[in-house]
Amino acid sequence: MSHADEVITDVHRRRVMARAHEGSFTIAWDYPGRTLLEVRILRSSERPAESADDGPAEGQELVYQGVTGSHRDDGLGPDRPCFYTVFARHPGEEWVRWEEYAR
Repeated sequence: MSHADEVITDVHRRRVMARAHEGSFTIAWDYPGRTLLEVRILRSSERPAESADDGPAEGQELVYQGVTGSHRDDGLGPDRPCFYTVFARHPGEEWVRWEEYAR
């Protein structure tokens, strides 16, 4: 294995953390490697997303897509149930399901 191969990010290796706050929900992540991964987070009031491409017809809402290391979903009502599904990928490749959370 060359040194260049050692720093390519493995989309299956990660650390994802979540925390509920009053009126919000924060999801943060990190992973070993130099290549950035795209992260997509879907929210639903009924169930976790089955795939990263679930859309409004399936009751899912895209709340985040980008390469930063966290997302805070604000303005949530105290009695509103939410399911979050987190996916990641190398840009242009297939999405990999990372985690699911219920709030």
